[in-house]
Amino acid sequence: MTDWLVFLLIGTGSGAVYSAIAMGTILTYRGSGVVNFAQGAMATYPALLYVELRDKGDLVLPVLPWHHRISLGESLSFWPAFLITMIIAAIMGYLIDLLIFRHLANATHVTKVIASVGLNIALFGLSFLQFGLASRNADPILPSGTIKIDEYALPYDRFWFVGMAIAVGLVLWAVFRFTRFGLATRASAENQKGAELMGLSPRFLSSANWILAAVVAAAAGVLAAPVRGVTLTGFGSYLAFGLAAALAARLRSFSIATIAGVGLGMFEALSVHLKATGKVPSFLQGGFETAVPFVVIVGVLILFGTNLPTRGVMLDDKNPLSPQPRFNPYILVPSFAVAIWVLGFGRSGLRLALIQSLIVAVLTLSLVLMAGFIGQVTLAEMTFAGIGAFMLARFTDRAGWPFPFSPLMAIALSTVIGTLISIPAVRIRGLQFAIVTFSGAIALEQVLFRNPKFTGVGGAAKVPAPDIFGKAFGIGSGTPGGENVYPYKPFGFFVLIVAVLAGLLVANIRRTNVGRRMLAVRANERAAAASGIHVPRTKLLGAALGSFVASTAGALWGYSYQTFDATSFPAQAALAIIAFAYIGGIAMVSGAFIAGLLTSSGFIFTLLSNSGGAPPRWQTFAAGVGMIVVAIKYPGGIASAMPAIRHRWERMRQRA
Repeated sequence: MTDWLVFLLIGTGSGAVYSAIAMGTILTYRGSGVVNFAQGAMATYPALLYVELRDKGDLVLPVLPWHHRISLGESLSFWPAFLITMIIAAIMGYLIDLLIFRHLANATHVTKVIASVGLNIALFGLSFLQFGLASRNADPILPSGTIKIDEYALPYDRFWFVGMAIAVGLVLWAVFRFTRFGLATRASAENQKGAELMGLSPRFLSSANWILAAVVAAAAGVLAAPVRGVTLTGFGSYLAFGLAAALAARLRSFSIATIAGVGLGMFEALSVHLKATGKVPSFLQGGFETAVPFVVIVGVLILFGTNLPTRGVMLDDKNPLSPQPRFNPYILVPSFAVAIWVLGFGRSGLRLALIQSLIVAVLTLSLVLMAGFIGQVTLAEMTFAGIGAFMLARFTDRAGWPFPFSPLMAIALSTVIGTLISIPAVRIRGLQFAIVTFSGAIALEQVLFRNPKFTGVGGAAKVPAPDIFGKAFGIGSGTPGGENVYPYKPFGFFVLIVAVLAGLLVANIRRTNVGRRMLAVRANERAAAASGIHVPRTKLLGAALGSFVASTAGALWGYSYQTFDATSFPAQAALAIIAFAYIGGIAMVSGAFIAGLLTSSGFIFTLLSNSGGAPPRWQTFAAGVGMIVVAIKYPGGIASAMPAIRHRWERMRQRA
């Protein structure tokens, strides 16, 4: 029992970070109706800024790299560096609200989720541009020393940390319970129009809560830096735990969020001891601690999803237009011809980039089905693709099944798995669906993709090259020493054919009654149900079709990677995929192919980098900014510009 107590106490440090993320999430939601997926990134950037001030005395401003670094002489001590960091964080919080979410005050919850995901990607890209990928360490801040419990020596700086998190939670509880500002925020959240009639300013309240959320996140990042170190993905990986604590508090109670966050951190540390002592089933060894926040989130949303607090505002229910797909020979024929030319005669790097773009386009088509047609923002499609790839490895490398039976069986079984996983989410929608799928993707990544019984010995899966009648056409099946060795040209044409078939499938779904029912559910679930549409069945059918298309992309990735592991399908990558999907056009088939061309390591960026254009390190930042701009100004994406141009051209012809 002493061992359990020790590991529980060790986890309080991480629990304090989860509590801070949960409190920041509640602040942004109560102040502006945003479940902030960038709360972890808002802790990462100030922590990196603080480390830079302590190490070099350089003030790194969160702007593009023109005169963004100001030398303050020598390295700073704790208090000057801490105060400067808090001021920069407060300014960041205010600018985020002013430049992004103030323009989305009456937008749908889904649009706000997309904007916050774009903010997360943009901050990650900006941190990469200014600080690089290297892990950073900071000098100790809190009092150092150890406490002896039997033979264990526990550093008690984490107890200071959790004590400060509890103090912040109590202060926020008191502020929202007894002060005019807290009462005004609660009133505005319940009924914004009524609050305006009483003389309250929703804009001021939104900005103030964003500033508080940014300062809380920055303080947590700075205080945790000496304990956990600072990496670009460090605090972002805590997001699932923070969201679980916030949802456990039903996005209202700071005290419950604090307790839930600390409790999750304690359980995470205890799970390490439980796994080491063999008290956890073998199939859960990879992600036992990560599955818990997913269970918490799903349980809260299923039991209390309809009772979670909603913003008392009139929302703009406009969704991106999803016009009937039509064959436009002036665009499709030249595009297809260029693809054939690149795959047949282009140099190796361009061929590989186009293959990558086509596979991402197939994956994005699953997002078109879910987010574009049904209005359900899913962040688990990359995980479903990973399931398809690992199942393909089992059927080909282990079972020895031939092509095409192995990929067809892998896709079919992965579709069934994805559909079963989606059943608990049928009752929910909007931002709640995004939270559930994101947490589920992280849990599946840890539990399945890091389980040797699922992936193979050593966690690495292998996929032999596909062949027909003994003739292999895998990505590396070319003749050694020849120009056609990698990527093998027939494999590129195979990927092109599959991508075209997937696009035709989604386009024809849009034309059928199934597609029209999906759009009706997206527009208004109650009206759709009143007109005789079975809403849960339609959602589940959309999830099954989306899983089928995503699994197809996973099978293509399996043949493309040949050897891969859990790091090949990270759940966090779904944020970048959906960013490019919204930039391309989330509700149109053509938007999926535009997203594929724009993706990292895709055709457009490869072409630009080879011609001396935009460097690849700008890709992530550009994707995040583009996603924010699309959410605010152009919800239809790039693909929606083509019908608008065509309509304007027809009007000009009629006038002429």
